[in-house]
Amino acid sequence: MFRQTGDDGRFRGDVLTVESDASPGEPLLRQVMKSGRRIEPSPPLTVVREMALAQVAQLPESLRVLERATPYPVEVAPALLALAREVDLLTR
Repeated sequence: MFRQTGDDGRFRGDVLTVESDASPGEPLLRQVMKSGRRIEPSPPLTVVREMALAQVAQLPESLRVLERATPYPVEVAPALLALAREVDLLTR
């Protein structure tokens, strides 16, 4: 999953794809566990709070309203659609 940001620094959409498919934007998923153990300690709550506030500030204005917000664009990449079709064929 990758998040794309516009020239204004605001989020403009996400792309869902498979791990091997490079997509423009910032990767949103990263490995946090290996062999059933955390790779690194959890960040302190103050850091998590600051990150959340910064990300809310990056939302487009149309998404920061309480009523009738414009849907946030999320695209499913062709590579993920192809994988889903392949799995569907295998399970029939």
